[in-house]
Amino acid sequence: MQQTVQVIPLNEEEKIQQEINPLVETATAMTVSTVQDKERAVEFVKEINTSIKKVKSFFEPMKKAAKAAHAAICDRENEVLGVAENAKKMALQKVSYFDQEQERIRREEEAKLREKAQREHEKALEKAQKKLDAILSKSSDSEETITLLEMELKRDDLTDLERQKIESHIEIERAIMENNQEKAEEIQQRVAEPVFVPPVILPKEEKVSGAVTRKDYEVQITNPKAVFAAIGAGTLPISCAKVNEAEIKRFIKMHDGRKTIPGVAFRAVTKTHVR
Repeated sequence: MQQTVQVIPLNEEEKIQQEINPLVETATAMTVSTVQDKERAVEFVKEINTSIKKVKSFFEPMKKAAKAAHAAICDRENEVLGVAENAKKMALQKVSYFDQEQERIRREEEAKLREKAQREHEKALEKAQKKLDAILSKSSDSEETITLLEMELKRDDLTDLERQKIESHIEIERAIMENNQEKAEEIQQRVAEPVFVPPVILPKEEKVSGAVTRKDYEVQITNPKAVFAAIGAGTLPISCAKVNEAEIKRFIKMHDGRKTIPGVAFRAVTKTHVR
């Protein structure tokens, strides 16, 4: 008894796949060394274009359906997430406002302390100068002045400013004895501009579990040319620039490759398209 073999019909996708599969093998074996070869190759590409259109037409409805389904799911997700995201935004805005207020308070306290420290510094300078003037009034020459000042340095109750002024004046007197007027003037200038280090209040780091606070900056580009100039000068790193190769290529094509562009190398490449 002869068995009957049931032939399962190929679905549309399998038919297209069978049509597409031999194309690479045919293209691999192809050679183009004459005009006739080129004509056959062009005809072959036209057949491939037909197959490509068939593939796209087959998958297009499925892609549209999948895209529509994905868009609908995303819309539902965004609708649900929107409520939570809005609440999150409101809460974080209040946290940021609190941080900004704490920073404002810190700066105000720092300014008050700076003013107070400046006043105390000026009083200490005045006191140190009076002490120095009192010693200088007792001497008649540089050598005697140095002796008196060195004796004064042995005291334990001198403030830092008083000690600095006395030590600096000893240097001045020695420069005068050496007849080095330039050095004496340089030291005198340095003494006239004492260094004042203002107090700094560091931000309070209040640990809140799950919260990470960091300083950020909002940036607005007001002059793009100036930014590129800064990159060229090395003020900004090259990573701050984003080179648009597509726009450069469009510019080169627009001028048919006749323009020389600093920092850009290019060559013409011939490409054949089959419609």
